[in-house]
Amino acid sequence: MMDELVAKKGKEIDSLLENKNILKAGIYIVSDIKFKEDSIYYFKLLKTIDNKPLPIFNTNPKLIINTNTGENLRIKELTKNYFILEKYKSKNIVLSVGKNQEYTPIELRFDIWIADYYRN
Repeated sequence: MMDELVAKKGKEIDSLLENKNILKAGIYIVSDIKFKEDSIYYFKLLKTIDNKPLPIFNTNPKLIINTNTGENLRIKELTKNYFILEKYKSKNIVLSVGKNQEYTPIELRFDIWIADYYRN
């Protein structure tokens, strides 16, 4: 009986909000993606951290990118279906790991926060 009451009230609230101009946002997190220069990352092929597919976006979503090394990746191209990233080009930065500080390449991986804003 309590479940029915909660469901009924939820439908009433949804009905009231349906006609309001409310900004809504969907936030999705995809983690541990291997970076490869000029690769096309299709949203339909990515899974969220809880292993769910991303929605189909009606407009270009907003992206926040975080790498495992602290390197900056730039968005080269973004559409509602895919994105392409590129490394920030700098002549003076060398990434090194370990005591001897010799150059050791690290596999660059990134996490991405995806935001989809829309009005109700």
